Amino acid sequence: MLRRPLVKDPVLISGDIMNAQDSLFDWLAGLEFFGVKLGLSQTRLLFDELGSPDRQLKFIHLAGSNGKGSTGAMIEAGLRGAGYTTGFYSSPHLVTVNERFRLNGEVADDDTVLAALAKVKAAGERMLAKGHKITYFEATTATAAVIFADRKVDFVVWETGMGGRLDATNLVTPLASLITSISLEHKEYLGDT
Repeated sequence: MLRRPLVKDPVLISGDIMNAQDSLFDWLAGLEFFGVKLGLSQTRLLFDELGSPDRQLKFIHLAGSNGKGSTGAMIEAGLRGAGYTTGFYSSPHLVTVNERFRLNGEVADDDTVLAALAKVKAAGERMLAKGHKITYFEATTATAAVIFADRKVDFVVWETGMGGRLDATNLVTPLASLITSISLEHKEYLGDT
């Protein structure tokens, strides 16, 4: 995955296509430098810069220490079985960033991810020009919302990242929120209780 270039998006057509693809992933990887920044105001600015894709979607939001992935997969499969189109956002990925974004049970293809990521990068650069640095997780969360809104999926299964009330995924207004088992973790970011 993410080895072939995208040629449909005009943002990527100028210059060498492979360099444009590499540039997108270099940009995304570079966002980790800014680290974890809990809070929703920055995420809201990013989503607004993208035309608020979250407001076009129906979310089922999952949180918990263990079992989010399995629970999300079962919910997503059930929705597909009932004839709905689905998006599923989860983290972290194991091999490629594509794994975070599933459409109708399948990992999103390179073209889909690159097109959405190009939009997020452009929005992130506009924000940076105004003094706002987005994080890796904010960027992947926004990429998911763009992918799912562009595909007009019926439902999105939306997995919390690190958790806590200021997790970037909490920006959405879900139809339902589900909590799997919770344990004390990420204390260095979230605090003791």
